[in-house]
Amino acid sequence: MTLEVMATLIGALIGAIPGFITAYIQSNQKKKAKKQLEDIFKPSPVGKDVRSSIMLLGLGGSGKTTLIRRLVNDDRANPQRKTEEFEIYPGKRAFTIDAKESICHFWISDYKGQDLGTLTRAFVEQQKIPNSPMAYGYINALIVIVDLIKPKSNAHEPEPLPTDEPDLKRVQDHIDQWNDQAIDAISGFLTTELKYVCLFINKVDLLNDHSDVAKKRYISLFNDIHKRLIKKFGDGKIFVILGSAKKNALDELPDSLMKNADSD
Repeated sequence: MTLEVMATLIGALIGAIPGFITAYIQSNQKKKAKKQLEDIFKPSPVGKDVRSSIMLLGLGGSGKTTLIRRLVNDDRANPQRKTEEFEIYPGKRAFTIDAKESICHFWISDYKGQDLGTLTRAFVEQQKIPNSPMAYGYINALIVIVDLIKPKSNAHEPEPLPTDEPDLKRVQDHIDQWNDQAIDAISGFLTTELKYVCLFINKVDLLNDHSDVAKKRYISLFNDIHKRLIKKFGDGKIFVILGSAKKNALDELPDSLMKNADSD
């Protein structure tokens, strides 16, 4: 190779260096911008604690807001006020598992009534919130709440008195609402990382018979919904709880949520 050719090559390499540097800087800038964008669209970190982002669904009046108030002790969760579009309620609880103490941060999203169109719009809006705890891919728990007694039609009605029998028409309303198509639509908002699904049967306190036989019967009334949830999410993730949000009889719900929480 002649000196002239070597000089030409060296000159070309030197001339290309600014371009290489520019490309390298631009590549790093793109990676940094992508990282910043990803950081915006994922929940804020919880450090050494654990998190549980919960989608809560149910017919209007089934007790969603009351359940939230019991779980996270948030006064904003007012059963007398209708939910408009959606609300996200934060809370945290200390717990011990396998002799190890930890803190679980809860975020529960309450949606307006049972309109799946409204649910879709609300879920999309939640994705626009910077560091949203309900970001796609981070919801790890689903609670479907149903009730055994129909709610008051307005706030001025007296509280319902305990009765001997569940309201079968109300039960059927839940079964009709949470059909296969509705469950399919809901699963579209979730990911395979969903760890916990609860069918919470509310208002058992409004029934007089609390015998084991009666409780089995109350649970069996919602077998159709239970089977649909198993079909969609798998048997190992589905839990059925019979309780009362109003009387704070949540049974194992808080513990189950914490045991199935995620770390960062």
